[in-house]
Amino acid sequence: MRLYISRGWGSLSAILEKKYGNQDWFNRIKFYLNDRHYHIQERLLTSFRYVELNPKNALSFSYEYSSLLRDIGGVFGSFLDKFIRSASPSPSTKGELNINNYLEFLDSEVDGIEEICAEMEAEYDQRYLFPFQGIGKSIPNWWKAYNNVKHTDIEKLQDGCLTNVLYGFASLSILENLVDASAYNRIFQIGVHHDFTVDKTILWNNYVFPLC
Repeated sequence: MRLYISRGWGSLSAILEKKYGNQDWFNRIKFYLNDRHYHIQERLLTSFRYVELNPKNALSFSYEYSSLLRDIGGVFGSFLDKFIRSASPSPSTKGELNINNYLEFLDSEVDGIEEICAEMEAEYDQRYLFPFQGIGKSIPNWWKAYNNVKHTDIEKLQDGCLTNVLYGFASLSILENLVDASAYNRIFQIGVHHDFTVDKTILWNNYVFPLC
């Protein structure tokens, strides 16, 4: 059965661009995200020549995946750090910001962010990712893995795996869609959960790319 996600995305697409696009700082950091996203995407696509993009390879790990995860986490954090400080210049944003601040900001700015989905063009069922599922309740697994490979890569080498890279890149791709109405993605199609034709429980149990 082909699940359908494309309806309704227009209500969320580029929501941050619509709100902040007239600010002097916006285009500069949007360009930063677009540029980094493009290069990370090209590296990830190249990796699929050697590791098949398939749920059976979810735990496949490598130096390249660790490197990609570090870059994804660095871009995600740098972009949101600059965005929050620019959008909300106040004493509360002058100190050090962390993943909880980033997620709190996104949750407050984007209604229904938990339902935003990244779908891969693939024949297997488990081709859907919800990187912001549970936002505000826990830190995403991929972000924990990013910190592990950044600080303790020797002990945590296996955290640099396909699943963590995909969920990190899906998070980055959704960010790009939120700030750029013309964003183009070669790996994911972005949609929202309420456009699926199956119950959420069935979807989560049978069609979501496995976490690790």
